[in-house]
Amino acid sequence: MNVVKYAKVVAVWLAVALLSSTLAACGTLEVGIEHTPTLDHAATATVSALATENARLATQVATLAVPTSTPTPSLGKLAYVQGGDVWVEALPDGEPQRLTTDGRNSTPRWSPSGEWLAFSKGDYQVWLMSADGNDARSLNEGATVDAFAWAPADDRLAYVAAAGLQVISADSATPVTLVPPSLPGYGPGRMGRIAWSPDGAWIACGWEEWQAGQPLTYQGLWRVSSDGEQLAELYVSGAPEKGDAILAGWSLDGQHILFWQGDILSASMLAGGVALYSLPAGGGKPTKLVDTVLVHDDFVASAPQGDWLAVTPGGYRATWTNKRIAVVEVDGGEPTWLTDESVATFSPAWSPDGIHLAYVAMPDEGDLVGGEDARLGMMERRIWVGNVQGEPQLQQLTDDPAYRDERPLWSADGSHLLFARMDAEGQASLWLILVEGGDPRRVVDELTPLPGPAPGWFGYYGYVDWDQLFDWWRGPARAPAGVMVPTLGPPPTARPPVSPTPTPPPPTPTPTIVLTAPRTYTDTALGFAIDYPADWNVDGVQGASVWLSNPTTSGEERQAINIATLAGESLEAMLDNVEQGSFGPYLIMAESVQLGGMEALKVTLRQAPEGLSLLWLVTTPQSQQQGQGLTIAAYGDPALAEAIVATWRPVP
Repeated sequence: MNVVKYAKVVAVWLAVALLSSTLAACGTLEVGIEHTPTLDHAATATVSALATENARLATQVATLAVPTSTPTPSLGKLAYVQGGDVWVEALPDGEPQRLTTDGRNSTPRWSPSGEWLAFSKGDYQVWLMSADGNDARSLNEGATVDAFAWAPADDRLAYVAAAGLQVISADSATPVTLVPPSLPGYGPGRMGRIAWSPDGAWIACGWEEWQAGQPLTYQGLWRVSSDGEQLAELYVSGAPEKGDAILAGWSLDGQHILFWQGDILSASMLAGGVALYSLPAGGGKPTKLVDTVLVHDDFVASAPQGDWLAVTPGGYRATWTNKRIAVVEVDGGEPTWLTDESVATFSPAWSPDGIHLAYVAMPDEGDLVGGEDARLGMMERRIWVGNVQGEPQLQQLTDDPAYRDERPLWSADGSHLLFARMDAEGQASLWLILVEGGDPRRVVDELTPLPGPAPGWFGYYGYVDWDQLFDWWRGPARAPAGVMVPTLGPPPTARPPVSPTPTPPPPTPTPTIVLTAPRTYTDTALGFAIDYPADWNVDGVQGASVWLSNPTTSGEERQAINIATLAGESLEAMLDNVEQGSFGPYLIMAESVQLGGMEALKVTLRQAPEGLSLLWLVTTPQSQQQGQGLTIAAYGDPALAEAIVATWRPVP
């Protein structure tokens, strides 16, 4: 019986009961014109009581008669970029609201309370406004802001400008300078990336001593208390001899600071991935966690418990191959792999309870290079969820061939995932899906413009920085409980000693192939000698180049070594030239090695023209006098090439 029928039955029952009670109270019913009945006080009281009860029951029936539905839980609200303007929308069913109109905006970021938004405008400005679009104003009086980040639990915004590191409250017009442009014991410099500690008590930052037109002289990681009272150096990177230490953030227990660093200061090496390190938050010796990780913020994710990280190891700048998801302890240890080599996976995101990871996966079909092969390959990207406790159990959540799916994020209660989608024409949108399964629903129709100079679908070798296009406020933020950070000593007053730097490059391993009765080619003008098989041909010009080749091979199957000069007095300069040349698109990774006791770079290439597989970069005193270095290009069997190149050595 439904609610409405039940209400009618109750009403009829009440009417019958009222009549019956009245008759019983009045005794025998007499009909007559001349008889005037006397007032029965007992009957009157009974009728009054029944009327009161009838009103009470009628109220209950009316309540039952109105069907009620389970309210839709709030999933917070979105800030996103459409047509270059900032829009906001409550999830899951809110109406979109446009907050800007000039079409020059990106990277919206919610404050912890959800009452304010910070966002980039144009090429260098950062603006602040309330969540309804009012009180909009530029930071730093409209001058350049290099980086900005909200505190984790209150509406304070830290930002980097010419005046140094500054912090401003959202409802204030006056910033406070925490760190000036020049640090104690150093000359003029500039701030790099910044990151708040989970409890909001500290800000970690990168800083380098540098002047326009002058070479870099120092780079390291520092931290400052949020009131500006304590400032301390944590790590000296060793740049320019080593690569910059690039801040990745904090572990969520506040015990460690994470950073990327390469063996040399090279944009090319950085683009192909470098090592990820963990550093005690109070300073000390860093620990290498993973050998090679691309420098993308969503390739490193700290678990809610704080002592584990989910990372995306794998060299080569393209995201469609050689990428896996692993979990590693923040203080070091062997990684635990969640995915295998058959799929290219990235962008791990922890569930709020720290038990599951959501991530992006596609079949790994090798290097797709670019063009239509890359576009079609990336259309197979889907959202997956896997558990990180016990035997991995992986579940595919999305499977629509009309879209590629990326950048999953969890709701605060762990019931939903928000993710970005792109169709075959490169049109981007945002969708929600229940973690327990079901059909996803579109919540934002359009995200434009996609970042980067390349076509939006390509991004940077298949990586789209979705954080430039949207941010999700999932409810009031709370600083993690139990966050403890080691106490710092007094701020430095003089230039501190150099801290430990990454270990020097290892020597080239002994090859498994040994050359028998080889010959030797020597170039005294360039200062090197190298052995080669006795039956190979030699075609060389002193001080310029030499070809060592197997006469029985040709074309794509040829086996050869080519040594030539390349402009650049340093390894990093040479690597930059390689990246900008014809072999740049095929570069996978560069690693530091030793050749003949000298530092060198070994560059791995994928599917390069003419069968080129490996490339070494090295310098000699003679080549440096000419402002040049040497390239050793290997064609054909890599194992034989390794054996030949291992004999290279400098000569006076």
